[in-house]
Amino acid sequence: RPPYDTAPRLDWPVQMYPSNGTDAQKWRMQRNSDETVTFISIANGYALDVAGASDVVNTRVQTYEPNGTEAQKWVLERMSETAEGVEYFPKETAPLVITPVCAPDIRLDVAGASDSPGAVVQLYEPNLTHAQQWYVLDNSDGTFSIFNNASGSKLALDVVGGGRR
Repeated sequence: RPPYDTAPRLDWPVQMYPSNGTDAQKWRMQRNSDETVTFISIANGYALDVAGASDVVNTRVQTYEPNGTEAQKWVLERMSETAEGVEYFPKETAPLVITPVCAPDIRLDVAGASDSPGAVVQLYEPNLTHAQQWYVLDNSDGTFSIFNNASGSKLALDVVGGGRR
């Protein structure tokens, strides 16, 4: 094998993929002292991360070696209403909006509100669409699964290839 195959990989892309209960779709939620959270992938032990700590629209999201930076810290807020003005009652049933600390004016988003397996997870301008509505569900084993509302919650946030070579 060429030498580049033996080097440890520091980053792994994420995607939306049909829910399958594998470790690639399970996350530990670490609560930080600043009231943010860091999501750690069970598959590879890496943190959900904004590539390059960018604040640019269309930046892809990945998993990266945990480093405690703002690129790996997220703010979770309940939506009070959708773009159509629908109120959620009780409020706890409302999806979450997930915002990276490194880019507070941008939201976690599924590109094009795609409901196709392999859909890109990125940062995008706030728009209250289903592409930016998330459910973080407790798996009752200390892990969480993260679903996007654009797919009718059928696609989960997934580390490509299970985070393995």
